[in-house]
Amino acid sequence: MDKQAPEMSQEEYYLKSFMRSLKKRLAHRREWAVAEETTGYRLFDRENNIPLTIDFYNDKYAVVVAYLEEDDAWVADAYLLVIQKALGISADRLFYKERRKGVRGGVAREVDQASVEIEMQEYGLFYQLNLSDHLDVGIFMDHRNLRGELMKYARGLRVLNLFSYTGSFGLSMAAGGASEVINVDLSARYLEIAKANFVRNGLLGDQFKFIKADIMQWLKDAVAQYANHFDVIICDPPAFSNSRAMAGTLNIQRDYLWLIEQSAKLLRAKSGVIYFSSPLQELQFQHRKLPNFKIKEITDFTLPYDFRKTKVHRCWQIRLYWQEKERAHGRPRKNFTPHRR
Repeated sequence: MDKQAPEMSQEEYYLKSFMRSLKKRLAHRREWAVAEETTGYRLFDRENNIPLTIDFYNDKYAVVVAYLEEDDAWVADAYLLVIQKALGISADRLFYKERRKGVRGGVAREVDQASVEIEMQEYGLFYQLNLSDHLDVGIFMDHRNLRGELMKYARGLRVLNLFSYTGSFGLSMAAGGASEVINVDLSARYLEIAKANFVRNGLLGDQFKFIKADIMQWLKDAVAQYANHFDVIICDPPAFSNSRAMAGTLNIQRDYLWLIEQSAKLLRAKSGVIYFSSPLQELQFQHRKLPNFKIKEITDFTLPYDFRKTKVHRCWQIRLYWQEKERAHGRPRKNFTPHRR
């Protein structure tokens, strides 16, 4: 009598299904990424009750992040093994991390494991990433569309990049021909990476500046020097920050109105535009409290194809209300369209 195959457990069924899904997704995304001109992309985004994101870089490195409640007893080992097999990578090229609600995220790696730094490319530019040492690797890929679109219109523009992180917005606009780019961030480490990214891409000169500052205070002080100065201001703050290097705290729901109004003082009144982005999905953007501004949410344009599952940010294009509607002069226009689809 033939032996019957052992019955598959529910967990085994889910893991096999996960494996098939990843292999199929990878085959499609590899081709898509070539057309999109990027070597880094999101492969999986918290789907089917699996609390993981998978970002894949250079066709050989995976960063896996688990999004968990504070007391979740999540065991990732079986899923990590499936990811290794599906992507065809070794264990030393997979980096697992956790974000726990209400808790600062931890980086799971062996103490004696060496740091792993790589370069990725996006629209012809090189970005330095650290996959192993920190929760964030050095670029927010969900802003790829906006970086690519602004690069096309950057020639001759004066750009202010607030909460600049590793300078990716500033870098893309500098590569597009911006005449001045000022990157402002609280972190000296991030600004050093931003400088390295500019140098790596051959973007040198005094027109590119990197300023370490508490941005809330810097905006107050900058009016004396930069009033009516910038063509484009990018403001991409975190949802919350209580860094000891700040005079106070940043709470984006509380402070977004002030940030926009203060940034507008530095904006060229007749043609300037602010791009304001937030990771806070539930941000209650109250247009009526900004009566002097023309505001358009452009999130549907700025979210790339590989980030549409969870919609990790929201983004607005903001102009002074009295600007002539058709006046653009080569700058990002009212009918904003995303870079490449």
